Amino acid sequence: MNPRRIDLLALAVAVVAVLASIAIGVRVFERLPHLEDEIAFLWEAEVMADGHSSLPSPLQPRSFLVPFVVDYEGQRFGKYPPGWPAAPPARPLPPPPPA
Repeated sequence: MNPRRIDLLALAVAVVAVLASIAIGVRVFERLPHLEDEIAFLWEAEVMADGHSSLPSPLQPRSFLVPFVVDYEGQRFGKYPPGWPAAPPARPLPPPPPA
């Protein structure tokens, strides 16, 4: 098999994987976050999209609990630092074990 064919095959497999992931996210998970972390990431993204890093806490914060979103000194913010979901892949990999 020549290198060009292998590249095209790899591209085709990648495209199918992306399309399958999108289909599962839409049809099975109904485009909703299913883990508490994801809910916090989504909340934090919406706040940051409005140009803020935090919001004032509601008058009755216990009535409006959001998992992993913290109310501290009158401010409500996500527990995770901005960009946390992208951080783990950006960390350097550990060195390979000695041979």
